[in-house]
Amino acid sequence: MNFRDFQELEIKYSVEDIKVNGIQIWPMLRIYIASQLVFEQDRSIKLNKSVVVSGLKYFFYGFRHLFQKSDYLFLSSSDQRKKVGENYIDRADIVSEKLSKVLIMELPSNGMHIPKRQCPESRIMSKYPLYFVTLLRSKFIFSVKLEGEQILKKLLEETGVSIPYKMRIRKFLAERSVMHLLIRIKNLKALLLITPYTNMGYVYAFKEKGKKVIEFQHGTISPSHYAYNLNKKYDTNLFPDTLLTFGRKEMDVFVQDNFYIEQKDVIPVGSFIIDVILEARPVDLKFKEMTQNFKKIVAYTAQDALEKQFIPFLKEAAGLDSSIGYVLIPRFRDEAYYKTFNFPDNVIYMPWLTTYEAMYLSDFHATINSTTAIEAPSLGTMNVLANVENRAVSYFKDFLDDRVCIYCDDAVSFVNAIKNNTPLSKDIVASFNSEIIVQGFRKNIDVLQKILLE
Repeated sequence: MNFRDFQELEIKYSVEDIKVNGIQIWPMLRIYIASQLVFEQDRSIKLNKSVVVSGLKYFFYGFRHLFQKSDYLFLSSSDQRKKVGENYIDRADIVSEKLSKVLIMELPSNGMHIPKRQCPESRIMSKYPLYFVTLLRSKFIFSVKLEGEQILKKLLEETGVSIPYKMRIRKFLAERSVMHLLIRIKNLKALLLITPYTNMGYVYAFKEKGKKVIEFQHGTISPSHYAYNLNKKYDTNLFPDTLLTFGRKEMDVFVQDNFYIEQKDVIPVGSFIIDVILEARPVDLKFKEMTQNFKKIVAYTAQDALEKQFIPFLKEAAGLDSSIGYVLIPRFRDEAYYKTFNFPDNVIYMPWLTTYEAMYLSDFHATINSTTAIEAPSLGTMNVLANVENRAVSYFKDFLDDRVCIYCDDAVSFVNAIKNNTPLSKDIVASFNSEIIVQGFRKNIDVLQKILLE
């Protein structure tokens, strides 16, 4: 079942009648169901040994900031930090320069936080204390009145997906309860975050109290993204008040029959890391040396969630033509892990380069449906996308300009597309993507002051 089929089921069933304690809970539950349908695995965080070990190690990371006066809470994750020079910067740091007293809570990606010495002097702490207090609170949620459970069971049966929905519901109610307490203790004015759909209980708590919730785009927002396409109207307390996007094109997603957010509340602000790279125009002598014998260079972005799809595709493509060099850009895996797959010699690793530097320096960029597909063209690098299981086309065809994307259903057409196309100039490619990512993030987010005063 694909996402379109899932949306038809949402129309078929009265999902708006699935409620807990009078709150429409379907918008939260659908995220976990749709995610499994799209990625064919449960990607939610689970309390296991690795999470406990990481929690013990990082529980007190920046903990002192919890006791400082805070006006705003920013929920993010450590993988949103991008390496700039010797430091790792997040949009939240730039927001902290614009607003007073911002407390940044980060979920450690792959179980790790960035060392504090490599982060700006922002008030950054681990999200683990919030996570574990919420988890503990969920164990003591006893008053759960679930309406429409039969509708939910029928829908789960049709999708073939199984989720621990009672546990998810208790977690939502715990998030709401814990955040009510934190808002009261710290007198928080607003919530800023990157993924409201996985923090919906926290969002609900702020909205109930009449406080603003502002979302910053962190990944692809397209007509095919399950989290951003709602075909029924639900309680607005479940969703952000404002969505700050990379560009103007994302506004087209929120048309009249999409009830995630109103188009007037979508404001393009850009991407700070794209601005940084375009300003720096990086040059890397080691990159030149290692790639000088290849006719074309492709930066290939890995996707851990689609590993079984992208690894065979890349291995076959690399084996078809050794004159094409592939710079493999990992997500969380390291070089040693990928070496176990015995890639051909023209798949190379350059761990000293950031994702954005590698994309900028290469002739082409490739992936399946990573967010880097919308970022690479703004750096002046065309996409040659691996359309495995039609994932690239379904995600980007109605969104990205065809002049910056070539879609390939198999490794042979993928290699031929690279061989037979001469990269356009970086300025021309970037101009074709100007609606997707606008420039001037640092200046554009001055709009926050106006939003928060409304």
